[in-house]
Amino acid sequence: MLYLREEAIIEPIDRFLRRELSGKTLAVNLRSLADAHCRAQLAAFRANDESEQLNRTIADCDTKIESYRAALDAGSDPALIAGWIRETSAIRATAAAALRVSATPPQRLNEDQMAVIVDGLGGLLTVLRRADPRDKAELYSRIGLRAPNTIC
Repeated sequence: MLYLREEAIIEPIDRFLRRELSGKTLAVNLRSLADAHCRAQLAAFRANDESEQLNRTIADCDTKIESYRAALDAGSDPALIAGWIRETSAIRATAAAALRVSATPPQRLNEDQMAVIVDGLGGLLTVLRRADPRDKAELYSRIGLRAPNTIC
């Protein structure tokens, strides 16, 4: 195991974090992450597209309801036909609602949303710069850096 004195590495780490988590570098990094995330979400959206099946369900329900109305016009039991129409209308409404939800593909972050994230991380860097060394140690450990409590 290699041990380094904290003061020998804190400033370079802080400098690296300031460079990577501020200004244009952060915006570029966030845009790359957001684009990759959006592409993955869009691929999953397309792979799970059920719109064709939902449209078939809606068309089948419309056909059934028309046949139920024809049966009603031909003198069938109105109470029985009304129950069938209610049931089929509920199935149709559920399919139509699912189609509306599934018709909306994932959206990319817009520039305003990105700006809010960049501004928030800028404030975080200010806090980090002034943070107690123990708090910095906890943050660094959360991003994968480990510093021992004692140095021999």
